[in-house]
Amino acid sequence: MNELSSQWHAFPCQQQPTYQNKALLDETLATLKQAAPLICSNELVTLQRLLAKASSGEAFVLQGGNCAELFSDCQQQLIIQKLMMLRCLSLFLESKLNKPVIPIGRIAGQYAKPRTVLHEIRGEISLPSYRGDLINQAEFNAAAREPDPKRLLLGYQAAAKTMQYICDYLAHETTLLKDHYGWQRLLTEAKPLELELPLTWQEIIKSTYENSNMLAPIYTSHEALLLAYEAALTRNDKQKHYNAGTHFPWIGMRTSSPDKDHILYAAGIDNPIAVKIGTQVNADYLIELVKALNPKNQAGRLTLIHRFGREYITELLPPLIKAANHAKYHVTWICDPMHGNIHYTTSGIKTRHLHDIIDEMCQAIEIHRKHGSVLAGLHIEMTEEHVTECLGGQQQLTEVDLSYGYKSLVDPRLNYGQALELLAHFAGNY
Repeated sequence: MNELSSQWHAFPCQQQPTYQNKALLDETLATLKQAAPLICSNELVTLQRLLAKASSGEAFVLQGGNCAELFSDCQQQLIIQKLMMLRCLSLFLESKLNKPVIPIGRIAGQYAKPRTVLHEIRGEISLPSYRGDLINQAEFNAAAREPDPKRLLLGYQAAAKTMQYICDYLAHETTLLKDHYGWQRLLTEAKPLELELPLTWQEIIKSTYENSNMLAPIYTSHEALLLAYEAALTRNDKQKHYNAGTHFPWIGMRTSSPDKDHILYAAGIDNPIAVKIGTQVNADYLIELVKALNPKNQAGRLTLIHRFGREYITELLPPLIKAANHAKYHVTWICDPMHGNIHYTTSGIKTRHLHDIIDEMCQAIEIHRKHGSVLAGLHIEMTEEHVTECLGGQQQLTEVDLSYGYKSLVDPRLNYGQALELLAHFAGNY
């Protein structure tokens, strides 16, 4: 590992669990260091080239998937459904934007989550918060909430199985799209939105089936949160160092301090990387981040995923765009319209309103247009399941509906119809 990515542990480490059994942790990390890579380094060159095209407006990125993957969901049919949803939405958006869409899943590694509140309290009992299956378990008891090093191996095994399912799916994708339920379901979801979709979609499927070369690869991504795990999966290939656990690691907003551990690690790997930026970032902060993560100013190397919330984006995004433009930095801008728009119901349920999500997204489109920059993608949390976790939209979900299909253990996700509605609004305003 190169100098930067091998020295992250010497710096203040944020959002990391405390393991009681240090010997078992060391043994587990040693095993992971010998594990087979999950991605090929040459795929990263292609992805960076595609992200560079997106940054100049020649392509578009759709990054989406679960807020937190569960080990128990690592089943082939469930993975196929997730991939088919991402692909169908990507093809829909591609048909509307008339440009290639790059599908990137929050998949095959999104097993760890940062937490603002480190302890969960129920009644008089206080336990460590659930941090994702890679670290502990969701059940509310002391044993389940204890960080367990053995879960790192379980995470690698689940990611490896998921990668295999992805490869198998891609090998048979055109047949699945034509014969399976994926595109039929998209048609079903499109009807309430009164989208002019059926003929266009049938033409897309026909073209896809006749020419499988038109399908872009589906890339993987996850938040590079648990640095011991990420470092253990970092490999050396032809004098380059890359995270072999995912194509596109990102650094979350809570761990994006320019002079600390996560940024130093990301600076030392050769994957295309992303960092989420929010209300804590000003122009000077942004310049520090870009200098640290993309010192050679390479196109496609660094993606900035902005997540401000509908109330703050108009004030806070323009100065960042101006700073990047003034310095002539190559960055790929992606809008995450979801994470800044969390609110809680009167009964304490964590949710989002589709109207707020669409509002921030549309403001982002206008801001980038006004300031001469390219909005190159969207980052959304979504699921193929029939959930009722976000409010509003054509489905007119209310707080009452949250009790019918709220399955997420962390953040609320868009269901298929809501995700399609969001993309329809995007295409209509882009």
